Amino acid sequence: MLVPSDPAADPKEYICKAVDRSNTIFDQLSNEIDPYDWTSAYYRFKKRQIPSKKHNLGNIKKFIQDRKIAIVVYYRALSRYPGGNADEKVVKYTLFVDNGEFKIIGLDHNNWDASHYYSEKEVEYQIPEDFESKIDALLEKVIASINDSKKKDVYVTVVDDSTDSGSYDTEWSSIELLLYGFPDPNGSRPSSDPDDLKDPWPLLFRFHQKANVIYKGHYNNHPHSTITQEVVDAVESIFSHGRVEQFSDGKGIQLTPVEGTAVDYKSDIGGYVMPFYLFRHKDNS
Repeated sequence: MLVPSDPAADPKEYICKAVDRSNTIFDQLSNEIDPYDWTSAYYRFKKRQIPSKKHNLGNIKKFIQDRKIAIVVYYRALSRYPGGNADEKVVKYTLFVDNGEFKIIGLDHNNWDASHYYSEKEVEYQIPEDFESKIDALLEKVIASINDSKKKDVYVTVVDDSTDSGSYDTEWSSIELLLYGFPDPNGSRPSSDPDDLKDPWPLLFRFHQKANVIYKGHYNNHPHSTITQEVVDAVESIFSHGRVEQFSDGKGIQLTPVEGTAVDYKSDIGGYVMPFYLFRHKDNS
């Protein structure tokens, strides 16, 4: 697994998580990435993180009000070694909202001590009975955040009080919400993924919560306001992931796969690397 010279051009965008500085992947990214700090690698993928300049705040609110959007949510647990073994995961959900119709699909990638287990094909989930009301609540909070900050890109931090990288009970390293609009706001939902860089939908709004780990120190805090905390709470009301340990133990309220579409995991020995962004394998597109 090699990090491509142009990460945005490859469906597998890996970051270096190696503690062994002789690791091949680390060699390619030397002088760029602190292997104990994932944030420097994360910002290499600006193409996926910068909202479109073509849409002003008024346009964004209209997309939301017309319900012609896709919401991509990432939960990431990185730089996590409970008991001394790597236990990292990235979970992605894409929520399609087309007027009164909904669809939820997901992918995930797990790393247990350099053994990787991941879904190459998206899983479709059943729509919960209260899904529409929760989506409405989330979009209401997004609009409130836009009105409050006058920004299309919102960044906040929380403090993870873990004493070292071996802690079990941790915050999610990163929770990211990416809001995309239909390429044709008057048309039907296209078949392409909203974050496919070859045929992307316009990225309207981005919300990112990063966990600052206190034992590392030397970080800048960007505390939540009441409104930004309500955005995260609205996301959590849909997925009920809780903290990482709760999710890993299966204690959170999980979405239920549509019958016949259970996760078919692949596995390989991939080293101490993790993807930031997940995509369907080319053979399963």
